[in-house]
Amino acid sequence: MGGSPSISGGMTQSEYRTMLQEQREYNDRKEKEQRTFYEEQLRKQEERARQEAQKAADAEKARIESVEEAESKLQQEAAAQTSGAEQEDGGEGEDEDAFDFYNSLYQGLDERPE
Repeated sequence: MGGSPSISGGMTQSEYRTMLQEQREYNDRKEKEQRTFYEEQLRKQEERARQEAQKAADAEKARIESVEEAESKLQQEAAAQTSGAEQEDGGEGEDEDAFDFYNSLYQGLDERPE
């Protein structure tokens, strides 16, 4: 009963090593592809977040500018009204405005109170 062991219908050791090497190469290649894919996805996500942040900052800046412009216009209008009131401050300016106001109210009546 002696003799050497024999393999019938199986894989040789060199074929087994070759298969393992091919599996490692395939796994490495797939891992690199996945890593590259997820890095690209992360880069795109960061870019979108950066664009959204920039868009929000631009919108906020535009809103602030419109508020400041409106405040400036109000200040200019108030200054114009103040300077106009100072110029008409002869005493009759307000009375004339009041008279015109009441005059317009009493239009169409035969008599106006004095």
